[in-house]
Amino acid sequence: MSGEEFFVDKIKEGLRLKREKLSPEEEKILMMPMQDFVSKNKLSPQEAQALNNKCIKALEVIYEQETSGRNKNIALVWAEYNKMVYETSQRVISGIIQNWYFSVGRKQEKKAVGCFPLILLAIGIATSLVLLIIFVVGI
Repeated sequence: MSGEEFFVDKIKEGLRLKREKLSPEEEKILMMPMQDFVSKNKLSPQEAQALNNKCIKALEVIYEQETSGRNKNIALVWAEYNKMVYETSQRVISGIIQNWYFSVGRKQEKKAVGCFPLILLAIGIATSLVLLIIFVVGI
């Protein structure tokens, strides 16, 4: 599954929780390459903003549900797909995902993950130091 498909599915899930839907036309727009969207834009600025807001709210709702109880594993899956989209996507949805992440997603991620990444970093450093000492001392 691509990062874009992951997030379209999450938007649909979030909208279902709100008893709303993503229309086939909206889904088509989200998956459209940005270059095509710019050249073939059929949305007014107000319609584009409304689609952006609709998707951000849906992502906010579904992320909150999936990561409730500080579900770090799910939060890490989301983070990996977000990174994938950020680094590779040229589609309309990539901008919406980044808008979600910088407006509310980052706060939600910190709430779900807490200091987990720092703990992993500390464990990694401690393990490296132990291995270095074993190598140097020759235990």
